[in-house]
Formats: sequence, structure tokens, C-alpha cells
Amino acid sequence: MSPLAQLRHVTLTFDDYRTRALHDLTLDLRPGEIHALLGPAASGKTALLQLLAGHLRPTEGTVRVFGRSPRSRTAQAKIGYVPEHANHPTPGTGVISWLRKLSPPARPRPASDPIQSAAQRRSLLAHALVRKSNLLLLDAPFSGLEPAARADLEQLLTTLATQGKTILLTARCLTEIHPRSHRLTLLHAGRHQATGTLAELLAHPDALHLLAPVLPPTTAARLLQTLRTDLHCAAAPNPPAAVGHPLTHPLAPANKPNVLHDLTKPPPAK
Repeated sequence: MSPLAQLRHVTLTFDDYRTRALHDLTLDLRPGEIHALLGPAASGKTALLQLLAGHLRPTEGTVRVFGRSPRSRTAQAKIGYVPEHANHPTPGTGVISWLRKLSPPARPRPASDPIQSAAQRRSLLAHALVRKSNLLLLDAPFSGLEPAARADLEQLLTTLATQGKTILLTARCLTEIHPRSHRLTLLHAGRHQATGTLAELLAHPDALHLLAPVLPPTTAARLLQTLRTDLHCAAAPNPPAAVGHPLTHPLAPANKPNVLHDLTKPPPAK
């Protein structure tokens, strides 16, 4: 199956090359897949979406969507981009607020009035996303949503994927991804760490190191307790404050090379 979107050895820098958002990133998106882009803050997730949306140009490398530059008129007509923060009135309602502006309800509503009806929410989402987009770029779409709103959005995205739409969504935590995501890509500090299904990532020899930055706090706490139990080590009475990122913690492998690849592809020839 030919990729719908491709990034090849993409590097993105700002401030006269002093700030690097992405480094030598290569990634394919397949038609009809829900693809979760996972990583902590400042890992390059939003920058990648903006490259695919045609809002940014790569400093190095190439970006192609539907075989063209994402900035071309033909590609733009098929791309739907929903940013995380879209001038929303209250935290956690960015997607719904942005959609309300595209498809306002028949009866005027106060800006702070939440959308109560799941059917109305589905109608707004469907109108805004289905009307033209074959590639949907959603930045943290589930962040702050109530359970009913999240379930409704999950169902809509599942339906869109079965209709052949390709969906790329971002999340900071494993629990924030779509439960039916076909593949996950892990980013850290602008570098591609691995791509694969959740089962493939969990089966990887470096799974613990790989997934540490995106584990939910409760899972991380249980994992630490299991380690204490297995190692017969009691918890420190006054634990030190966390320093740095889990991947750069002193207990993590030092200077670990970026050797993780797309787990759904054969390893590169040597």
C-alpha cells in the first residue's frame, strides 16, 4: 500500500538554526489508518503536524502529502488540521470550540456554553472534518474532554478511518490515544524513536525505556512499586524531586543511540 503522506529525513529548526524541533525524521502514513503520535512536551509533535498541514517548511528533507507538497492547492483541499489551542474559551474544549466556529449551531449560544448533546457534537465534528479532508491532523483531540464527549469523538474517528480517511493525532500519554489506533510513533526531543503497533512496542527489548515518557502516572507508580518489591527496596521516606526527563534520568542508559526503527518494516540492510 502506497503511503498517503511521507516525511523523509526531515529536520526543522528555528531561531537561525539554534532551536531544533525535529531531527532527521522519516515517517510514512498509510491510507485509512489511525496513527497516534506520542511524546512528552517539546518532543516535536505539533511541529510535525504543522509540516504536514503545510504551515511550516522543513529546514532539510522532504514532506509529501498525496504525492505533492502539502502547501500545494491540491493537497490543501484534502487536509484538515485541528490545533490543540484554537482560541477556545475554557481549557480542554479547543476542538469543540474550533468546530463551533466552522459550523455554528442554528440557535446562537454563549461562547462559554458547552455543547451538551452527543448528537450535536457528532454533527459538528462530521461537518467540519468530513466535508473535504482525506488527511485529518488532530493535535491532542482528547485532552480535557468529558468521557461522553471522548467516546463520541472516538466513534466518529473510527467511522472516518473505515471510510478511508487517514487520521494522525497527538498525545502525551498512552491513555490519551485512540483505543483503536493502528500504529503508534514515539518521539523524544524531536527524534523518531520507534513506530509500530502497541503490541509490537510492548514486545520490543527496549519497551520500558521506550515507553517511560508516555506512561500514565498511576502506571508508573505501580511499576516503581513492583520494582521495589522485586528488588526488596523500600521507598525513600523523602524522595528527591524529579530532575530531567525519564529518558535522560541518571538511571536510564547513558548516551543511548537512536537505533529504533519502524517495527512493521524489515530492518535496514547493512
